[in-house]
Amino acid sequence: MNTTPYWADTSRIKSFPALSRNVSVDVAVIGGGITGITTAYLLKKAGAAVALIEREHMVALDTGHTTAHITYVTDLCISELVKNFGRDHARAVWE
Repeated sequence: MNTTPYWADTSRIKSFPALSRNVSVDVAVIGGGITGITTAYLLKKAGAAVALIEREHMVALDTGHTTAHITYVTDLCISELVKNFGRDHARAVWE
């Protein structure tokens, strides 16, 4: 059974060479997944000099093997949410 994601098997992402010299930037973003690429893009759009650093290939590891959805998981227990915000709001958070 082939478990290679369709998008990884049917598209080619440009390769970039390793840095051959030191560079000076405002921000270095580590990780070329969806979060790192989005962060670098928004920083660059805001005028920052940005270096996006990835050890392998862009979007090849975690991002490349998901269905590209982003989730938010709260670190509060449901009982704490009920205590602070009430049952209906706690339920809405978890749903």
